Amino acid sequence: MATLDDVFSEDFLDHVSGRTGRGIWGVVTAWSRESFADQRLELHAIMTSGDLVSVWFTMSARHIGNGFPFLCGRPVTGRTVSWQHVHLFRCADASFAEHWAVRDDLSLLHQIDAPTPSATEPLDQ
Repeated sequence: MATLDDVFSEDFLDHVSGRTGRGIWGVVTAWSRESFADQRLELHAIMTSGDLVSVWFTMSARHIGNGFPFLCGRPVTGRTVSWQHVHLFRCADASFAEHWAVRDDLSLLHQIDAPTPSATEPLDQ
């Protein structure tokens, strides 16, 4: 976690959570670890324009908990799920100063909430 001080500005603004400060990235990391195991990223692109850096990837992981607030109250499925993300960072003074994200959380929720087929039901082809 000490390396976060080197990457994020003191007044870092996360537009996703509405929180300010370096600490939010550690909170999000903890939520992710509480929610998903065996995390894998398939990196599609990293792009820059002026003081902006965008990162587009697909996350795949196994659902093991509900650390993210939007997952609260859902049964833990143990399913492997995947969903796309685009994260945009504004850089200032060699640090990340702001963050926005577009994630396909609806696709993730559909994967988590999908009924589990019983052993006697045929699988859709």
